[in-house]
Amino acid sequence: GVAVTLFAATGTGWGVSGVCGGLVHARRGLVEIPAMAAALEKAWPFFEGHIKSPLVRMTEEGTVEAGDYTEGRICGPAMLFERGGALDIPAYLQSLFTKAGCTLVQQKIESLDELTDFDAIVIAAGAGAPHFVDLPCEELYGRALVYDVKPPSHGVLGEVYFAPQGEQLAVGATYEHEIEERHLEKLRKYATLMM
Repeated sequence: GVAVTLFAATGTGWGVSGVCGGLVHARRGLVEIPAMAAALEKAWPFFEGHIKSPLVRMTEEGTVEAGDYTEGRICGPAMLFERGGALDIPAYLQSLFTKAGCTLVQQKIESLDELTDFDAIVIAAGAGAPHFVDLPCEELYGRALVYDVKPPSHGVLGEVYFAPQGEQLAVGATYEHEIEERHLEKLRKYATLMM
């Protein structure tokens, strides 16, 4: 019975909505995290139908759970996640908004004073939150490269990630205190392994 309006400056594609390229899983490295697994179990019905490819984690030689994985010039032992995969982010978000009855407005909000017609406001702006409220935050940057190429058949986690998104491939992500070209150069080097 609640009407929800979501304001998003970048629509339902990349930007904040594309963090981690839509790779859904419940592990940190090779270890399953119980709280993440429980959350994924609850959320799975929303993801079904929008998981476009399976997900593998590249591992070290000798890992018991590992099978062989080869794609492009990536070759080695890998663990296939039993529950997880690469989510088609735009399609998933559009479906989620529709099912929830949300109104999506592609608009950048500069000030909370612009939002006078609402009973409550929830700020979910990530690194942009200090723009609206006084919080002690340190800015970090995570950037991905998106290529118009045939994506891999799997989402791949390793030193970087490879995320199939429709007819595109996302490669990421950087971890930057200051935005520098050298971080993207590292992603470009890994991207050549898939192309």
